[in-house]
Formats: sequence, structure tokens, C-alpha cells
Amino acid sequence: MMDEGDELATTVFTAMAVQISKEAAALAAVLKGDVKSVFITGGLANAKRLTDLISERVSFIAPVHILPGEDELQAIERRCRARFVRRRARSHV
Repeated sequence: MMDEGDELATTVFTAMAVQISKEAAALAAVLKGDVKSVFITGGLANAKRLTDLISERVSFIAPVHILPGEDELQAIERRCRARFVRRRARSHV
């Protein structure tokens, strides 16, 4: 739809990206800016156009990681475990 020039579809899609970005920024405020990473997960993370729009808006908060798929919790757990293992390895050097 957007590729065919549907302005309404483009507006709605952009509005969704803006709303998701606002939620990420609100959560960063709750954490007093102590944010190490921003994760975009789930089925919508397969939409590169969407993740690009969100990343443009939130990458100033922290590095953005895209974890597409339907297994959000498992993907987040794997990424967090890997990061934890790297940190522990660095702290024992």
C-alpha cells in the first residue's frame, strides 16, 4: 500500500513508529536515562521500514538491537545472557 503511494497508509505507519518511539523514550525517562540497549522484538521487527523509523528516533538513548520473530522472550533472554557472559569475562581479566 505504501509502495503504491497510499498517503493514509504511510501516515498510519509513521504514526505507529512515532508512538512506539515515544513509549521507549518514556521508559528511558523512568530509568533516569540508565539504558544500555533498546530492543525491538516480535513480528513487527521483521518490518525493516518500521524498525528504521523507530531506530532513527531512539538511537540517541542507547544502541538499538533488532530481534525479529515470534519468540520475543527467548530472543531477549539469549541476548541478555550473551551480554552478561561477556561482561563477566571482562571483569575476570
